[in-house]
Amino acid sequence: MSEKTVLLGFHDESVLRAYARLCKVCGYTPTKVDNQADMLERTTSEQYDVYVMDMNLDNPGRVKIGPAMQIYEIVKPRVLAGEARFLAVSAEDKAVELAKQNGLPAEVKGTRFDLTSILE
Repeated sequence: MSEKTVLLGFHDESVLRAYARLCKVCGYTPTKVDNQADMLERTTSEQYDVYVMDMNLDNPGRVKIGPAMQIYEIVKPRVLAGEARFLAVSAEDKAVELAKQNGLPAEVKGTRFDLTSILE
């Protein structure tokens, strides 16, 4: 059985640590990045089973979906083929709504968000 992997991209270090711990409990090996450049580099150089990221990575507090759209466009063929899963999260309902309108898998993070929903 091969190792299950997840790429986590969040600008908040405490969120990265908490999500990485949860991923380990669920049997995944997490790779953590805290900026868009590293997220892009990892996405283009390695394949992961799951990608979870701040929708507005590198732009905290802004309603911006561009960072997540850039990553999703790269992994979308694998997602559509069932080879990977992708989720962008934001604390802003408005950003999540905008993302979903643009075809981006997205959820509101916080008390209603369950990271394990994307992990098998």
